[in-house]
Amino acid sequence: WYFAEGYTGEGFKQWLTLQNPGSTSANVTIQYRYRSGGGKTQSITVGANSRETIDVNSIVGSDQEVSTKIISDQPIIAERPMYFNFNGISGGHNVMR
Repeated sequence: WYFAEGYTGEGFKQWLTLQNPGSTSANVTIQYRYRSGGGKTQSITVGANSRETIDVNSIVGSDQEVSTKIISDQPIIAERPMYFNFNGISGGHNVMR
């Protein structure tokens, strides 16, 4: 799964939620890529019939423009909710894969 854009600047909060509806644990690799170059890789296990929520801001740091690639050895559902308060405007959006 690919999420092409994200932002962790002031007033922005980005999450990844991963759901594993299957009966086998899923080994998941998350690759974060920064617009400025470089990135980070995170590995997690999502238990069978469970869900994990990841605070992207705490993983990649603040003020990052970031894209995300998610690789799993089991079928999972991935979504990227983002909430913001920018110039007095509050809102949010969600992308699901």
